[in-house]
Amino acid sequence: MNGLKKLAQKIPWSKTVCHWTQMKLRSNAEKHFFLNYDDFYRALRETGPGLITLRTRDGLNITIRQNIWDARVVQEIFFEKSYLRHASLPSYPTIVDIGGYIGDFSLFAAKYLDARVFVYEPIQENVSLLRRNIEQNGFQKNIIVSDQAV
Repeated sequence: MNGLKKLAQKIPWSKTVCHWTQMKLRSNAEKHFFLNYDDFYRALRETGPGLITLRTRDGLNITIRQNIWDARVVQEIFFEKSYLRHASLPSYPTIVDIGGYIGDFSLFAAKYLDARVFVYEPIQENVSLLRRNIEQNGFQKNIIVSDQAV
């Protein structure tokens, strides 16, 4: 299957079809993951004032700023799972999240990997959202925050 995908991507029109298909599949996964998918979709497309709390069907709340950067990082962590690529983790891992941003990966690790996370983030605006995300999900014992650079 991987060879077929590589071959298809060499043909200009089929590369477009492959990309569109991948985006459509991801979009469907996102629609089923978030209770308020329209808010997530809007954040991916438009920058606006204020915060949005994304709510997942399994009870996770992720507060982001309404901008493509915050929404795109959530997309990368929760759907592309790029932070776990090539990773082999034990059960109940301890993770050090350097540059924890607003806590999206820390939340993912605490919720879905049952991890204990030590997160470092020096930017106070991000730290405020990071702490808010931890508190609204009850992960104070799982995620330890250091508001400093490493």
